[in-house]
Amino acid sequence: DTERPNSGILSWERRNAEQRKICPECGTQMKEADRLSDGGFFFIWFQCSNDDCDGQWLQKKRHS
Repeated sequence: DTERPNSGILSWERRNAEQRKICPECGTQMKEADRLSDGGFFFIWFQCSNDDCDGQWLQKKRHS
């Protein structure tokens, strides 16, 4: 779990936005853009659904 330097958003705020799938940059709903499985983990790439925003993140989840 890493944070972008100088993002201006606190860690707990970013985690809350991630759980709700809300863009931490503009508050718009995030959408899943890609997903891959590797080494017992899913790597899920999310992008902001607002075309005017660059908000994105990569989430790592362990296989169930």
